[in-house]
Amino acid sequence: VTVVNVVPYASFYRSEKGLVESGGVNPLATFYGECGFEVDLGAARALAPDHLGIVLEVLSRLCTAEAEASERPLYGAQIRSLQHTMLAEHVLDWVPLYLHAVRRCAHTVLYAEAAEATLDFLASHLQDLHDQTAR
Repeated sequence: VTVVNVVPYASFYRSEKGLVESGGVNPLATFYGECGFEVDLGAARALAPDHLGIVLEVLSRLCTAEAEASERPLYGAQIRSLQHTMLAEHVLDWVPLYLHAVRRCAHTVLYAEAAEATLDFLASHLQDLHDQTAR
């Protein structure tokens, strides 16, 4: 879900100077390390670990781990907590702005629709996690 001239990195939106942070101070890199994820920037063809594609892959892996933990409710709850933290603290503070920019700048319906679907998924997934926690 990327288009030309729209930057898909969290640090770009969080930085006062609008720079991509590829160093070790990147909050998403720290979060990944705490979760046991390693990011191969070369394989991902990304400048920093806070690229939206990497964010979505990590979230996907957390969702898969949750689904596989159906017989281990405590582990599943831990995975849901990680997903909630990731979305609430590391993703939804910048991704909506990015995805709205993609929708505005997209030259095809495919990218505009993909941006909207991604935003809808992330927001509804956070709501689902919140609802499950409230039970």
